[in-house]
Amino acid sequence: MKKYDFVAVDFETATNSRMICQIGIAAVVNDEIVDEVDMLVQPPCNHYDNNVKIRHHVREADTFDKPTFDQIWPDINKYFYGQTIISHTPFDSDALFKTLTFYGLCTEDICFDIDTCQLNGGKKLEVCCAKYGIPCENHHDALNDAICCAKLYIANRKEGFDRSAIFSAKTNFSEPNKKRERIDGKYYIKNLDDAPKDSPFYDKKVVVTGVFEHWTRKEIVCKLWHLGADVDTSISKKTNAVIVGKDYGETKREKWEKLQHDGFNIAILKEKDLLRIFSGEYEAYRDLGNIKKSLNFTMNHYTRNRIVFDGMKNVISLKNIYVGGGLAGSSSLMMQMAGNLGASSDTDIWDGTNICLLSDSTLNKLKAGEKDDTINYIEKTYNESKAIVFDFKFLCESDLLDYIKSRCDSYNDEILRQLLDKYKLVR
Repeated sequence: MKKYDFVAVDFETATNSRMICQIGIAAVVNDEIVDEVDMLVQPPCNHYDNNVKIRHHVREADTFDKPTFDQIWPDINKYFYGQTIISHTPFDSDALFKTLTFYGLCTEDICFDIDTCQLNGGKKLEVCCAKYGIPCENHHDALNDAICCAKLYIANRKEGFDRSAIFSAKTNFSEPNKKRERIDGKYYIKNLDDAPKDSPFYDKKVVVTGVFEHWTRKEIVCKLWHLGADVDTSISKKTNAVIVGKDYGETKREKWEKLQHDGFNIAILKEKDLLRIFSGEYEAYRDLGNIKKSLNFTMNHYTRNRIVFDGMKNVISLKNIYVGGGLAGSSSLMMQMAGNLGASSDTDIWDGTNICLLSDSTLNKLKAGEKDDTINYIEKTYNESKAIVFDFKFLCESDLLDYIKSRCDSYNDEILRQLLDKYKLVR
């Protein structure tokens, strides 16, 4: 089980009895968020109390087809067992324990260690974030709040946990005068009956973020709703368009850029685009945000996710490697060497593939703007698969060979050296 420095969690609940409907998790190592979980779950009987829905805008229509908490717990409990868990107020620990108890799941050995609300003098999360300049515009979205909690705790640690130093004077740390405008929950349930079917927003998932010059966010959401948009508060691979104003959320930007990098065609619209659409200029936006995956693999994908060996550390042990074509030596010998280093390898990509090994030839062609069979195969397999997620790491043939040589020299590994010599002979 992977050990993090700490894990920040936030839950949104569907009922007064605190049955969880949305999960947000941010896991941190060396003051960097390295893992995120953003998940909707179906509460018992998909029941919501009306007074609760006002807070987070999650509705029955959002979770009727989602798994229940007991179904996803085996996938996320690694963030809770043996980890340092933090949250903002005891609400989240209470929600977790009540939901676990409802489904008859074990609550032992789960301990919430740090309450950032208590650490920061009992202040609300958005107030604490404002003090440290942490964006918190999408408050009551579970992932947003978990990320904010994590960043807040990082800021607290840098100040040495000294509450008197953090809150030395009320004048230095007061709640913002302008509260976020409340939007009627009905606007988060799409309205297709009265909306014009030729609208570019008709039955499209749209997220609004930032501050706008001509309208308030509430006015924009209302206009979108009348045009048939399915207005959402969080960005996902189902999002068709994000409408971006000034001072938009950094977390949202990171999310849409990651999805675009992964081949999802999310349209980014500015206020000038809204001015045109709201005035009836639909044609230029007819194909707004086709969410079908269409990865266009470039050198940027390789460089952003390239594996760099750190000394003799074996970073491919227990990994599943796709071995691409065009190698300078024998693929079978390369797979044998990877096996001797504890990795399993294949010439096909599967759901569990972690690493793609690219030949020097493939990378040289890619640098020149040419895609060979290996790159075409990666694109095709990913675009056509619903199961495969683009979280691959990439390894260069020559980097791996250099590491193998260094390992043979350092550990006098004769078996690995024989395989490497054979590989070089084939070259």
